[in-house]
Amino acid sequence: MKKITRKYIEDQLNTKDWGKKGSDEREVALILLVSGIVGAFPEKVEEILGDPKGMLKRVTDNARKNGIWKKNGRVMCEWLDKKSGSVALACDVAVCLGWLKRTK
Repeated sequence: MKKITRKYIEDQLNTKDWGKKGSDEREVALILLVSGIVGAFPEKVEEILGDPKGMLKRVTDNARKNGIWKKNGRVMCEWLDKKSGSVALACDVAVCLGWLKRTK
């Protein structure tokens, strides 16, 4: 299995159009994608990414408050859906930035 590093995840984002390197949106997308691999555990995400722009607490709070991250470590997402995965990830990035709220 490939070792999960910040560079590996950034390379994956580079295959899509995910904004400028270092933008808030891109940093949150990195956090979410890593959480999809290691689980909704901020300490594990931080081991791989550090704390991009000091955003990890805000992302954690918003992801948990909106049901993206569960306390048991599950990540509730549709990011792998072939038709709408990119849109789902973009919406969850906006949620974690506090721009949107998830509804049931």
